[in-house]
Amino acid sequence: MRLIDADLLLENIVHLNNVYVQGRMAYIIDNQPTAYDVETVVAELEEGCNEFYSMAKHNKENPYNEGVLEGYKRTLKIVRNGGRE
Repeated sequence: MRLIDADLLLENIVHLNNVYVQGRMAYIIDNQPTAYDVETVVAELEEGCNEFYSMAKHNKENPYNEGVLEGYKRTLKIVRNGGRE
């Protein structure tokens, strides 16, 4: 899977000579599912950040290392699932 700039692709379609093809391609592009829901990914990362700070307050022994490890694990999980946990 590749992430592309669909808006830029739509802009470039106007250079095609066939109006029917332009319209059909624009329709197909606009109706593709979003690979990543940016808003969901950001919300999940913010929640993870809040959990890190909460854990750091309660774990006095080594809160930084433990929190960073958990942050990495959570971030990887979120990214792998495309914003869905």
